Amino acid sequence: MKKLLWILFLGIIGYFVYTQYVTPLSEEAKQVKQLDKRFNTATGDYVRAVRTTAEAAAVSLPAAEDAIRSIEKVKSELDSLKKRIKEEDAIRRADKLEAKIKEFYRQNALE
Repeated sequence: MKKLLWILFLGIIGYFVYTQYVTPLSEEAKQVKQLDKRFNTATGDYVRAVRTTAEAAAVSLPAAEDAIRSIEKVKSELDSLKKRIKEEDAIRRADKLEAKIKEFYRQNALE
């Protein structure tokens, strides 16, 4: 009985992993995922630039401005992509990314 429960438990975990990480994404979802990666990279660049502001303001301010421009570009591309996507998963991912972008702007008083 114990072995059967373990097999069932591992089967459930395997199914979860397969549906979350192995199933292929649609083209629309891939485009949103790419934008999300670019956003994450830009926010990391912004945070690093802001942290170094205390040390060397002349070096970090352009880096922060470049990161903000990258985020604005991602936001603009996301807005145009949202008008075209039809798939539910891609729409859900786009909404999450849009919420992350808005939260970034709110937290950093950039609006």
